[in-house]
Amino acid sequence: MTPPSPSPSPSPDPAGSVPETLTGRVEHRLVAPGSKSEMAAVVLVPEAGDLVDVVLRRRDAVALDAEPELLAYVGRRVRVTGTRAWSAFVVDTVDVIDEPRARLVTDG
Repeated sequence: MTPPSPSPSPSPDPAGSVPETLTGRVEHRLVAPGSKSEMAAVVLVPEAGDLVDVVLRRRDAVALDAEPELLAYVGRRVRVTGTRAWSAFVVDTVDVIDEPRARLVTDG
């Protein structure tokens, strides 16, 4: 009798990475300043204190610099789902959790 096959694991992306979800605030920053890799990028500042900031890229991105599609989320708290690549988190979906807070401006 053949033993039952194990239950399937989460479906990996073509690169073999398992999708994961991160939550944090989106910022526009200069990364790797002073190096050959210096660029303006969209970065997720994760809520989990043990994680480092993560450069975000869309799966179908054509450029390494900050993309307008991701820049639209700057200042917002989001949940991103995707996979980790060598130098970035490749985003498949973005869900906005909070809108940016308006700053109160008062006269001096």
